[in-house]
Amino acid sequence: ILITLMSKILKSEAIVLRKIEFGETSYIVHLFAKEYGKISVLAKGARTTKSKWGNLIDILNVIETIFYEKPTREIQILSSADLIYKPEKIFLNLEKYALAMMCAELPYRCFVDGYPNIKIFEALKKAIKIINESPQTMFDLPLRFVLFFLKESGYEFIFEHCSVCKEKINSGEVSYY
Repeated sequence: ILITLMSKILKSEAIVLRKIEFGETSYIVHLFAKEYGKISVLAKGARTTKSKWGNLIDILNVIETIFYEKPTREIQILSSADLIYKPEKIFLNLEKYALAMMCAELPYRCFVDGYPNIKIFEALKKAIKIINESPQTMFDLPLRFVLFFLKESGYEFIFEHCSVCKEKINSGEVSYY
């Protein structure tokens, strides 16, 4: 069996989840890519004043990426990125920023690298857009995102009946677990 150690050039829409300074001039950028799941890429020279990256790799941006994937590397090399959506209003409102980051933390903390989930990717992208464009702060949106995330991950809450005794829970009734 011949195993290729050559780099593959991959293209995907991605959401920037986090970026960490690396060396004197670069960032390690954690992305949630539509087709490839959570990945870590190196944006070489991104911290220099003449960087081609500019604000493209800001947290919560939705970008179209091209990166070099090598199976033997944990961190891939980011080749280029184009901005699809920048949630500028989120950064002007601390509450909106906190809500959006609550949603973005779930795929960052819960997913291992390389396992895509297109439904969760699309839901996160939609949540960021709603938080950014809504005139009021939507405090229930992260909870809705968490419930969707859990359902898509195989852990669905059932609110119609008690999970222990199976007794029906009526709408508007206060229940304790």
